[in-house]
Amino acid sequence: LCVDNRLGIRNTELLAAYCRLDPRVQHLGRLVKDWTKARSLLGSTDGYLNSYAYKLLVLYYLQQCSPPVLPNLQQLAKQSVPVLDRKWGCVDTWETKFAEDADGALPERC
Repeated sequence: LCVDNRLGIRNTELLAAYCRLDPRVQHLGRLVKDWTKARSLLGSTDGYLNSYAYKLLVLYYLQQCSPPVLPNLQQLAKQSVPVLDRKWGCVDTWETKFAEDADGALPERC
């Protein structure tokens, strides 16, 4: 649950945008999360990546396949979307742009 966490909400919107492009994204992301959890490789407090980081790795993999399964929505973005984060008592600004309406952005398939 995110309460006044714009960065967390924006990260969720990014994952949702990729899932809308191809249903395999959600399935592969869940598979990787379940696999890492079953092997106790999940959790930043234990020195491992969190589930969001593993999902980003899945997205990267799908973008690097030949041919790519997914486009890079961040590269397709036209407008900056900065988000302020005050999580640790200081203000950080994160660039969270991505092409939110990416219909037709899928790579050509053979």
